[in-house]
Amino acid sequence: MRAIFFIFLFMLNSSLFISGCGFGDSKPYIRFKETEQLQQVKQSSAKETIQPLRIVVSSVLPYKETSGYYRQIAEHLAIQIGRPTELIQRQSNMEVSILLANGGADIALFSTGTYVSYAESHTLEALAMQQRLGTPFYYSYVVVPKDTDIITFASLRGKSFAFTDTLSFSGYLIPSYMLKRSAMTPEQFFSRYLFTYSHMKSLRAVAERVVDGAAIDSSVYEYAKENSPELIDAVRIISTSMPIGTGPVVVKKNMSEDQKELLRSILLNMHHNVDMRQTLKGLMIDRFIAAKSEYYEYPARITQEMRSQL
Repeated sequence: MRAIFFIFLFMLNSSLFISGCGFGDSKPYIRFKETEQLQQVKQSSAKETIQPLRIVVSSVLPYKETSGYYRQIAEHLAIQIGRPTELIQRQSNMEVSILLANGGADIALFSTGTYVSYAESHTLEALAMQQRLGTPFYYSYVVVPKDTDIITFASLRGKSFAFTDTLSFSGYLIPSYMLKRSAMTPEQFFSRYLFTYSHMKSLRAVAERVVDGAAIDSSVYEYAKENSPELIDAVRIISTSMPIGTGPVVVKKNMSEDQKELLRSILLNMHHNVDMRQTLKGLMIDRFIAAKSEYYEYPARITQEMRSQL
């Protein structure tokens, strides 16, 4: 049943992305390049033959604006472990999870939705999680254009809507769960909907009235306050979820214990380095902290309930 669930999500990702691109074609920010961005960080030419530590991310923040910070983290890891690192960026959470599962990456920065969806496989281990703005939690916000008469999620019935990614807890699973509680599906509730594969693109789609509403990560909302305040000025929050544990840094459980402990120690102490403190700040991360399973109980329960309807 679990395999059927993930095949369904993958097919849903593909088919709805195609239909989404057809909606609002005049807006280029809902199209995506298919080529991956790859950055290899080498510690020294003498160690080029050593197998690099492959790090895969699908950033909740705009990747073009934050890719330099991820490269700095990769460089820091290379220095600390004495081994080259390779940074791989993927567009969707599904691609990140498949890459890690198939052995194409060694360590991944997972979204919360991806982590709880795959936790039952018992093949992954969370080394650390992010503390952002003083807390290990974030929220799912439903936003609408500021000058509309939409005041509740129920008011979005018959309107257009933007999801981010089918494995995004804040950008897909939470609003889908809200519909499920009303015995509705997105097809029944919305006039049309699309997937943007980016919380910032979803926010922009609402601000520019490409859609009537969207579900986004609160971290992206806070990021936009500092970097794109015009978007915040154009939207209004109408729904806020319960607190959600931030996305963890995960590895395969079969990685050696020594390697896992080394990586965990580097992550948990990264904020003590003055330069890395600024790097983390650029990603809106205060520091990495120990991952606590209880912080994921709420998203795990919602994900399980959503899975039971398939």
